[in-house]
Amino acid sequence: MSLITNRELAENPTFVVAITWSQCTRCGYLTGPITSHQAWEACRMCGSAQGMRGAWPDLSAIKLLQTVCYFYATADRRAEGVAERLRDGLSALSGKLYSVAGVTAAQRAVERAYNKHRDDPNVLGKLETALERVLGSGSNGSAQQVLFMMTMNTSSIEEHNAVVVIGCTLLEKLLHDLIAAALVMSGMGRREAMDAANATHGFTALKDRFKGATALDLASVVEDNGSAKYWNDWRKVVERRNLFIHGLPYAVGASQSESTFCLARDAFGIFARMTNYLFTVYPDYAAQFTPAP
Repeated sequence: MSLITNRELAENPTFVVAITWSQCTRCGYLTGPITSHQAWEACRMCGSAQGMRGAWPDLSAIKLLQTVCYFYATADRRAEGVAERLRDGLSALSGKLYSVAGVTAAQRAVERAYNKHRDDPNVLGKLETALERVLGSGSNGSAQQVLFMMTMNTSSIEEHNAVVVIGCTLLEKLLHDLIAAALVMSGMGRREAMDAANATHGFTALKDRFKGATALDLASVVEDNGSAKYWNDWRKVVERRNLFIHGLPYAVGASQSESTFCLARDAFGIFARMTNYLFTVYPDYAAQFTPAP
């Protein structure tokens, strides 16, 4: 039996709903995914009846993941179309025949050269050198025409950018919710906890806020409830997202889009386990929920 690909998952309209979890409305403990029979049994933490359930995470997180899926699913088709149009345009300009693979390699060479030399006064010369190395010389068009065509048709397409930016937003939204849950368990009112968590913005600030609320290192909690790879990939994707936002237009591409989709795909399960882990961090909170009669 063949495994389902990420693209098939992203195109499946039931995928996001199927990976949501069930939350006890009494104590907040999570069981899931929602398609499992355990999700509708009495709460494992407080024993509340099976009818006392809500879906987790909230609709905002679900919509963010659905948006990530949409852009991820369409990215491959768009990237292929961009490369084919660029191949045809370069072939017409130069009188030489290029392959899609060769054009894709040229796209990435230009992106790497720009990322490396963007502050160099001779950045255009660096880009021309990178192009010549991949495509060869002898174009009938000017180097400026070829460069313009390349920079307007990069492999860093809008769908890849959207997957990374929106995917990082999803992870930070779930981290806001995790911090709010920790603050509630420490004794803060729910509305106050949500406002306090939502007042913090940015990955580093949220990581510090989590440690301030729990005295725990976020990296360790993610690794214990997910994996070291998940933490490292998250950190790297955030770094590239920040570079893209702050002036490095080719910092995000297909590789970062793929990594971000995998992070978003697994996020509900990992953040659910981290939320349940908080019950062990705050035993006084957990102790107040005696099994319901």
